[in-house]
Amino acid sequence: MSKASPALRIRPETPADIGAVRVVNEQAFGGQVEADLADRIRASDRAVPGLSLVADLGGLVVGHILLSYVDLEQQAGPVTDVLLLSPLAVLPPHQGQGIGGRLSIGGLAGQSEERMRRDRPMPPPCPSSCPFGG
Repeated sequence: MSKASPALRIRPETPADIGAVRVVNEQAFGGQVEADLADRIRASDRAVPGLSLVADLGGLVVGHILLSYVDLEQQAGPVTDVLLLSPLAVLPPHQGQGIGGRLSIGGLAGQSEERMRRDRPMPPPCPSSCPFGG
């Protein structure tokens, strides 16, 4: 009888995940640049609690997504803060299995809640051609 594979869970990052998240970013991108970026964003005032998510596979962090605020300057009009999705990383052995898409869906759901909390308009829905939503 085969052992069932553990279920993938998308959940908010906890302080205990920070080291594993760094490893995921380093391995997924082949260096420290994106891992350093995630650390700097997490420590900044632009980070949004609850919008740094991990893909947890039986207690192993195999993916990470981070949404944070950035300022968008418009030619005619005020500077607007928008949510930016970066970085999105999945450990190489787990890539190509839909984990990035699941993280993206979790991030989009979280940004919807954040935008409602801040009374911001919602962006248009993702087109049906989008690989992780419709």
